[in-house]
Amino acid sequence: MPIDKRRVPLRSPRAYEIKTLQENHHIIKRLIFSGQTNRDIASVTGLTKEQISKIRNSEVLKVELAILREAADIDSLEVVKHIHRLVPEALEVMEEAMDEDVAINIRLRSATDVLDRAGYAPVSKMDVAHVHAHLTDDDVKMLKERARASGIIVPSNGEAKSIEDVEFVEEKI
Repeated sequence: MPIDKRRVPLRSPRAYEIKTLQENHHIIKRLIFSGQTNRDIASVTGLTKEQISKIRNSEVLKVELAILREAADIDSLEVVKHIHRLVPEALEVMEEAMDEDVAINIRLRSATDVLDRAGYAPVSKMDVAHVHAHLTDDDVKMLKERARASGIIVPSNGEAKSIEDVEFVEEKI
């Protein structure tokens, strides 16, 4: 079987592998954890992007970052639990804010917040498409027949004579 010379041979083990983390590695670890790019970290630490990449991809640092992520996840869960404990009290405050004795702007904001959290948020963006068509009488007749056949419109009193005589039927889902 011929050897594919286009393939890059497998690399040998890294010549430079971090065995233990030094102080500058801990700084780099915190910067990586905070979401900084190799370029940003290099400019802060004075190292090259390549050096930062080697440190970022070292097994020791990967383990340390996994520990940090796990700790952050645990902290996040505690925050979520705390928020859930506060929900009943927050609802009571919102209900009190909607009382008649409170200023209308505060009542309106509280009502809006309740509706928003219940899934009735205002539309933030509405895409509207405009269609202009020039239809002949035959086109209109064909569209009406298709609508009748599909059940979208039905004659309201026997036979429909014009579009005003047609009753539109809404499907309930």
